[in-house]
Amino acid sequence: MKAKHTPTPWKQGDERGANWTKILSSSGHRPIAKICSIHAKGNREKDDFTIEQANAEHIVRCVNSHDVLVKALKHIQGRIDTELVMFGRIDKEDVRALYGIAEQALKDAEE
Repeated sequence: MKAKHTPTPWKQGDERGANWTKILSSSGHRPIAKICSIHAKGNREKDDFTIEQANAEHIVRCVNSHDVLVKALKHIQGRIDTELVMFGRIDKEDVRALYGIAEQALKDAEE
């Protein structure tokens, strides 16, 4: 049986809204991960905290947008399959509608 991940949405920071290198569950009470830079000699480097914050932000954004992107792509795929099977073509209005779905999903993922 495949293990399930912590429910989304995830958030960045800790329960006090600090420590931006932590990733928490949506309840904000359960830590999921802490992002740390790893170096051969174990010494911290000048930009580590900034990079760790950026990495935590990127992970949270990717995790939280995953389900929406998969749903949008499946919808687009289904519409294309239906149009091709039923009509043997896709008209411009359908292409525009599908483009709008993809555009919105990408916009949401990039926020």
